[in-house]
Amino acid sequence: MKSRATQVYIVEDIKKTEPENSEKSSEPVMTIPAQLDDFGTPARFSEQNNPKEALYYDFRAARTNLPRPNGIVGSVLHMLTYGLGAGFPNMHVAYRESGIWTGLVLNVLLAVLVGYCSCILVWSAQKMYGRVQVPNLKYQDLAEATLLLSPWRGLRKSARAFRYLVELTIALHCFGSCCVFVVMIARNLKELVEGTGYLSDEGDPPLTVYIISLVIPCTAVCMATNLKHLAPFAIIASFYAGAVLLCTMWYCFKYAKKSPLDRNGYNSVMGVFEFIGICIFASETASIALPIENNMHKPREFHRVILLTMPILASMTMAIGFFGVWHYGDNSAPPILIHFPFKPFPIQLKVFLCLMVYVIYATTFHVGFDILWFYLSTTAFGL
Repeated sequence: MKSRATQVYIVEDIKKTEPENSEKSSEPVMTIPAQLDDFGTPARFSEQNNPKEALYYDFRAARTNLPRPNGIVGSVLHMLTYGLGAGFPNMHVAYRESGIWTGLVLNVLLAVLVGYCSCILVWSAQKMYGRVQVPNLKYQDLAEATLLLSPWRGLRKSARAFRYLVELTIALHCFGSCCVFVVMIARNLKELVEGTGYLSDEGDPPLTVYIISLVIPCTAVCMATNLKHLAPFAIIASFYAGAVLLCTMWYCFKYAKKSPLDRNGYNSVMGVFEFIGICIFASETASIALPIENNMHKPREFHRVILLTMPILASMTMAIGFFGVWHYGDNSAPPILIHFPFKPFPIQLKVFLCLMVYVIYATTFHVGFDILWFYLSTTAFGL
């Protein structure tokens, strides 16, 4: 297999703003990959502007590869589409572990924290665009450039190692998420096939057999090289999330036998930590903040996207968690569709869950494997 060609931006060697005897002025100007979804040779950076002059760098005008940039509404829709991921149907389990009232408070706090972290990430990236005179940076490029331009020598020495650490973290996050997705699909398939309404990992065949049976389908969908073909399914996922929420509320109001006051308000410290993990997995936006900002018509208004997106994400995760644990209590099991009765509309939702998680699996695996394949192809195979 041939190695993939990497388009590059040429960073022009312009006049330094620091004294001529500065340590940074002797560093050569290098290039970085321009494609946001590909991984090329690790970049080197040199400072082109001081922090004050960097504020005047027009990185939006330098982004000449955006034929149709997104506005505020389009960016919000994209963030909602990818923010409401496969963890959304599992929020009731998070509320079960922490307690129904503790979960509500933590959900609001985490929504504020996640949104603020996304804004901090984008604002820092926009400052770095001006410092290195590059219109966009990927996560690993941003990490390396930030440490290379640090005033502390020790941090500058560890810039390349930090870049590798970021890439490793992204890859592990993607592959770990894929493991969760496979279990979700297998459990839902097992319930659809058995049709008993009783959830158990045992049985004939057990859950392990369903997981093994997904090896070939998951391998096949991961061979799709153009992820644009999967984009329509991601849009449908947003409508699917709304349908699951409405169905949960309907069954709760119709069949709930207890008041939410009868549920545990607080369970344990470990339950709080479990809630934090599930909630962030279900609604974090930092992993898609930079790609969305890089495709915005007015990227400096990214904070408006967060201000519109996070209340919607928080409301939906709070609703699915609150009503789910109110109705199902300590019997809550992931995903919430496991509890729905075998009627035409709930069955359709269960089938769509398998399809949606299947598509999310492909897009998530692509990101992680892209990182892994670059280093395998250049070191092990010499491509």
